[in-house]
Amino acid sequence: METKQSLDNLLQWAAKETRNIINIKIAEFPNMGYGLQATKDLKKNDIALSIHKNYFLSLDNCFNDKFMKEKVYPKGKTLNIYQKFILFLWKEISLGKESKYHLYFESLPKDITNILLWSKEAVDVLTRPDLKKHTLDKQQKIENEYNALVKFIEEQDIGKSLKPWTVTDYFWLYTVIESRAISLPSKYDLHSDVGALIPVYDFANHEFLYEGEGLEEKLDNLKLTEENKPKARLISQQDYFYFDQKKNSYIMKASKDYKEGDQVYIMYSGKPNPHFVDYYGFVSFNNPNNSV
Repeated sequence: METKQSLDNLLQWAAKETRNIINIKIAEFPNMGYGLQATKDLKKNDIALSIHKNYFLSLDNCFNDKFMKEKVYPKGKTLNIYQKFILFLWKEISLGKESKYHLYFESLPKDITNILLWSKEAVDVLTRPDLKKHTLDKQQKIENEYNALVKFIEEQDIGKSLKPWTVTDYFWLYTVIESRAISLPSKYDLHSDVGALIPVYDFANHEFLYEGEGLEEKLDNLKLTEENKPKARLISQQDYFYFDQKKNSYIMKASKDYKEGDQVYIMYSGKPNPHFVDYYGFVSFNNPNNSV
């Protein structure tokens, strides 16, 4: 569970890797919860954060893990990559302080707002029948995945290596992946269906970011009609948030100038709001790509 101490411990752990570049800290922001705060002035294109691949939790780790190789492959051919990755994550959680990623797991929030964790009463409030059906179908699908994984664990007699868990734990880990993982294709995950969890990096909050610092404000000040107002262009995410093959690190560049103490944002996606509700559990009221 995230606490100030657990977040400080996470940063100290990440800072031990000399190849990591950390020009931010994890801070709490009013009405937003935790996010990333600049620890110095950053100019556009400065590196705010760079985390080396050694710190990732990805399918590469999963498929090359000794426990997974011996106990799960190739017997687990019926398991999908989410089931395999979640089993790997739960195995690491079960190791407690013996896991390399213990401090990362300690920092993760329990109160994720992903739609998968909505109660039936909350889902009933949704006014769009298609979104309500999608949510209920998805919840049932994930519950079925959990039941199949539990059956596999029992059949392979590997439960003694794992902490006892429930469907709630499985749902929580599924939402951790959906809401926090970044896109990182690999030979095990060609379409980045799972991607990678990157400690510290995944505390960055979303904002729609535009090319041209202050352009939106300048356009508003001109008081142009919507018809005559030029369209501001969203940044290309790959220009600022990407995996650097040479450095083997995931990079977060400042997409605009930030002052020390400012919250540093990334852009999760340029997709319409149903995507944000589905994966992150919130609606953006200034989504330029929202659609009906």
